[in-house]
Amino acid sequence: MRLIFGSNGQLHFSDEKEYYYALGFLASAKRTSIHWENNEEQGAWGSEGRIHCYKELSLFPPSFPMTAGTGTALRRINCNDYVKTLEETHHFTYGRVNQDITLIMSTVPNRYRADFLRGVAV
Repeated sequence: MRLIFGSNGQLHFSDEKEYYYALGFLASAKRTSIHWENNEEQGAWGSEGRIHCYKELSLFPPSFPMTAGTGTALRRINCNDYVKTLEETHHFTYGRVNQDITLIMSTVPNRYRADFLRGVAV
């Protein structure tokens, strides 16, 4: 189980319980959406995986480092590795505010489902 993401380890979880809690938090989609921003179109090196954060920033798990927002997003979580994992491993859909919680939960080991559901309930 991978718990550290990003070229500088900027996004990290202390253990699997925290990882799956955060996954449930994001899956509930009350406050976030997942995006790939095509920054190369503005002269940057390449696309960036972002989690847009829209409200209740104080409720976000501390494992998520946030940067300035853009548009309707108050803040963003920037981490290509993690955003790619959300899509490829956990079936998140880009640009959607409403994720398929049942499909995402199917990727969670049984022993961490309670942690995932606690994250969904926040």
